[in-house]
Amino acid sequence: MLLAAWVFFRSLSRLYFAGGNWQTHVDMRWLFTEFDVPGSPEARERQALREAIIRWWEAFAANADAVDAHFKSRSDFDLPALMNVLAEVDPHFMWEFGPAVNKPGHRLCITPESRPEKRPMLDVLLSLAPKLDRWEFYPYRVADALGPDRNVIDGRTKIKRDGVTVSATRGKGNRIDLRFFLPDEAMTDADEAHRFAFYSTERFLGEEILDKWIGGIAAFPQSSPRQPGSSRLEFERLVPTVQSVIDSVLEQLPPAPRFAHEPVIEKGKPIGWSMKMPPPPQRESYPGRSDLLYASSNEDQLFLACHQPAFYSCRFSRCGETFCYLKLDRKYRPDLWKVDERWKIQERLQEQLKAACLGTCTAGGTGQVYSYIDLALTDVRKSVPIIREVLREERLSAGSWLLFFDAHLTDEWIGGSDETPPPPR
Repeated sequence: MLLAAWVFFRSLSRLYFAGGNWQTHVDMRWLFTEFDVPGSPEARERQALREAIIRWWEAFAANADAVDAHFKSRSDFDLPALMNVLAEVDPHFMWEFGPAVNKPGHRLCITPESRPEKRPMLDVLLSLAPKLDRWEFYPYRVADALGPDRNVIDGRTKIKRDGVTVSATRGKGNRIDLRFFLPDEAMTDADEAHRFAFYSTERFLGEEILDKWIGGIAAFPQSSPRQPGSSRLEFERLVPTVQSVIDSVLEQLPPAPRFAHEPVIEKGKPIGWSMKMPPPPQRESYPGRSDLLYASSNEDQLFLACHQPAFYSCRFSRCGETFCYLKLDRKYRPDLWKVDERWKIQERLQEQLKAACLGTCTAGGTGQVYSYIDLALTDVRKSVPIIREVLREERLSAGSWLLFFDAHLTDEWIGGSDETPPPPR
């Protein structure tokens, strides 16, 4: 129920701000473009979108003074018409204006909200933003300061924060679950109460913490029974309490990258955890890891979190590691059905990545069609030549891909060679 409420309200805000244009562009890479084939359809589409981004910023810069005057009530400038040009770049980008944070003027927040896979494209968009004296640009809705008046409410909800308490507890996948306890009379409209909980989280913690760290968000009446080990704090303690839980999670993570740790070895293989999944339904193609049948890992909580929605590497590493995986097409190596054969490749990768201080293997798996090797990399780009050389020697270059668990990297991929076709989508 907690996750459903989160997804519902993210979807609701998307519907409210996005307007009627729901066309979208072909999924493409924006972060690892150097591994694309020049002149490919993906490269041509990406270039066309870069040109649309430049046109958008030219239109914004040309009208920046008129927008400034509009916010000072000195003009009746048609702001929505200007912002509709942004929908030509991508209709999933939402926008919000507010006061600048670091200088006099205004801020513009552009966000894909519940479409994190659009964030690499958004990073490119913001990197092309013009330098304007009275403007700041942000990729997330920034956190608002909590004012002293307890009767002040968010414009999107009718509920005031007076009498509200909150609890923040560490949940699954190193996420933080929030429970808001409202005066009983404020709970007569359950949907409105949940809106208050969600919008308060987004407004006072900021969208980035909401996306990367917050799990369940729910509202309960103040008269609800108290849960053991969970304390209810004044609403004003929401921000420092959440930050304290985040700090606690990070402090408990290993202080060094995983390649620096020596795994416990038994009969030539690390001691770990394994699981067997039910056979997946037959499909023409298996995107991601949808054909996975069996997997083993030396970090069970990490493995499980990687297979849940909204995974972010920052919740499992304080050393800048990126958690990703190799997808190996057994059409090129039918013997990879055997775990020992996959393990030989895994050992080679681990030995060479660790020797270069770039990463290590954390898990492996066998699927209906593909085999998998999970990696923790400190530098993805520097790791690619090592990975590709192993794949070439193992005759897997044409049918292998480096893919990513992070929610914002789901459209990113790197082939076993520059000529490798896109992975199954």
